[in-house]
Amino acid sequence: MCGALGAVAGIAHLHGADEATLHRALGLTYSHLSGTMQAHVEGSPTLALQIAFNARAAITAWTLANHGFPAPHDWLEGPFGYLPLIEGAFDTRPALAALAAGDAQIEQVSHKVFPTGGAAHACLDMLRELREREGLRIGDIARLELRAPPLVRRLVSRPYKAGMETSYARLCLPYLTGTMLIDGRVGLDAYSTEALADPVRAEFASRLQVEPNDCDDPNALVPQSLVVTTTDGRELHNQRDAALGSPERPLDRTQQLEKFHHCLDHAARPFDPARRADLLTVLDRLEALDDVRRLVDLLIVEAP
Repeated sequence: MCGALGAVAGIAHLHGADEATLHRALGLTYSHLSGTMQAHVEGSPTLALQIAFNARAAITAWTLANHGFPAPHDWLEGPFGYLPLIEGAFDTRPALAALAAGDAQIEQVSHKVFPTGGAAHACLDMLRELREREGLRIGDIARLELRAPPLVRRLVSRPYKAGMETSYARLCLPYLTGTMLIDGRVGLDAYSTEALADPVRAEFASRLQVEPNDCDDPNALVPQSLVVTTTDGRELHNQRDAALGSPERPLDRTQQLEKFHHCLDHAARPFDPARRADLLTVLDRLEALDDVRRLVDLLIVEAP
C-alpha cells in the first residue's frame, strides 16, 4: 500500500506536478489501495499480484488527478484516512523530523538474498554458515530448532505439503531449510517440478521446529537463533541480530553480482556476456541515466 502512494508521488514529481495535483493523486491512490495479509498467510500467488494491482492504481490515479478529477482531501489523517485505519494511534512528528533532516528511507530497504519470503532469510543464512563451516549434509541433521519473533513464525513456519505451489513453497521454511542443506543455497531452481516433488526434502521437513523467543515486537524479523542437533549428538548454535541483505548487513559487491547473474541465468531468453556487462554499467551509474528507455532496452532480449 505504501508502495502505491510512493509510486504516484514519484510519477507526480517526474511530471513536475503542483501541490494541488499531487494531493489529488495521493487521495485517488488511497481510494484504490488493495491487498491484505490473507494471501500471504495462505501462500497464494495473489500476494505478488497485489503489488501489480497497486502499481496499476498509481498510474490510474495519476491520470485522473492530472485531468482534475476530485479526490478525498483528508486521505492521510481523516477519520477513515490511511493513518487512523492502518496505524491506529499515530504520531507523525518523528517521521517528519527525519524527513526534514534528509533521511532517505530507500537506504533502509533490504536486499532479498534468496527468492523466498524475507522472514526466512536469517534462518537460511545461519544454516548456510553452519553447513559450510561444519560440512553438514541433510543426512547429518536429526533436528533443527529455530527461535524467532511472532511474525517469522506466522509467515514462514508453515507445514510442508505435497503438491504445493511455488508461492507456498517460498514461504515454507521446512522445505527451504532442506533445500539449503541439499544445494548449499536456495535459488530459483528450488521451485522446479522435480525439487518440489523431492521425497528427501519432504521427509526432512518434519525435523524443523520453530519456537517463540523473547521478542514480542509484532513487526520484528530478528533476533533469531538456530540450534542444529546432528545425528551423532552434537549441538551447533548460530544467531542473527540482523538478516543478510538488511541495511545492518548489506550484500558486498561479489554477493550482489552473484544474485544479478543468477537471476539472468533464469531469464526466458539468454543474456550474453556483452549485454550483462552493458546492464551493469548502466545500473552502476543509474543516477546519471538520462533516459530510462536505455535500461528497458537492455532488459529486452529479442527472439531469434
